[in-house]
Amino acid sequence: MRVDGADAAARQAPERAAPERAPTQQFTAVLAQALGAPRTQIAELRDAIAAIRDGRAWNGAAASAAAAPPEATDAGYREQALSWSAGAGGAGDPFGWRALTRKLGDGVVAPGFGELFERQIQQESGYDPAVVFGQRRSSAGAEGIAQLMPQFYPNVRRTDPEAALRAGAETMRHNLAALDGDVRKALAAYNSGLGHVQTLVRAHGAQWERALPAETKQYLAAILGDQAPKVRPGAGVSAAVFGGRGGGGVLVPPLGTVLAERVSGEALQWLGGAGSAVLAPADAVVSAVRGEAGAQRVVLDHGGEWQTVLGGLAEVAVIAGERVARSQQLGVLAAGPASGAGGGQGLLELSVLVGGAPRDPRPYLLRA
Repeated sequence: MRVDGADAAARQAPERAAPERAPTQQFTAVLAQALGAPRTQIAELRDAIAAIRDGRAWNGAAASAAAAPPEATDAGYREQALSWSAGAGGAGDPFGWRALTRKLGDGVVAPGFGELFERQIQQESGYDPAVVFGQRRSSAGAEGIAQLMPQFYPNVRRTDPEAALRAGAETMRHNLAALDGDVRKALAAYNSGLGHVQTLVRAHGAQWERALPAETKQYLAAILGDQAPKVRPGAGVSAAVFGGRGGGGVLVPPLGTVLAERVSGEALQWLGGAGSAVLAPADAVVSAVRGEAGAQRVVLDHGGEWQTVLGGLAEVAVIAGERVARSQQLGVLAAGPASGAGGGQGLLELSVLVGGAPRDPRPYLLRA
């Protein structure tokens, strides 16, 4: 990792070296100064963090600043670290950055995306203050908590955690919109570039991941794990939302032609032609198929405690325990009074559940 303070000291070294010193002495003095500066800064920040975690007052800034040469002093770095202590979230989140990440994931990327965005940022910077405040960069030159490349984010203060997280969240929102709501592709694009992923998808179709660089494959594995939905009742959120398709425009509408739409409580209802194909809104495992007054209800488990429930079907073509793919036909729309409509029409109802609690399905629908 490059440390800017060391580079700056090395570049200025010839002007500071005393002419009467021998070349060897000059080199030794310059090297000691260049190496000592970043070590002082990092040790100082570590002391500040330890003090914050232990509830102690920290008084090292003034003494350290006086002892360090001017070009090695980064007051902004220390001030940022101390200012963020006010938003501390406990031992596991001393600066409150994880809470902020989840908030921006849910609010900027898409509803339900907060936890996944936190896992992504953990993979990017590990929430390491030295990385967050720009004292260390990646070998490629990426900076800050969200590891943004300077040439692509010239107008973002990349070492400001909130500004950087917001820029990263907006990038993920853009990637999801450009890649049909597919979280695996959106994450891969964050790591290796949107254009690169789009090229691989065009060239390799469903096998696009096989052509990814090893680094990006590891990146996906660290954040999402297996591509298949993980159904582990009682194990908590252990997989990406919808088995690799996160919140925000990720559910394919289950009915092709909709004559009318309305909200009923926390569910959406669509009026359509009886006999129309009803499709799985995302990859899933069929959790249950239940009969109900002349129609049937299908419960789909998408992993990570996310479920969708579709009611008003007839001639269901799937069984409990079966894996289904996004847009796979589940059955057809039932007709008549049993579906709440008359004549040759039927009523399809869609509900979204997270941890058993209902959510408004509309933010998660991929609209044409």
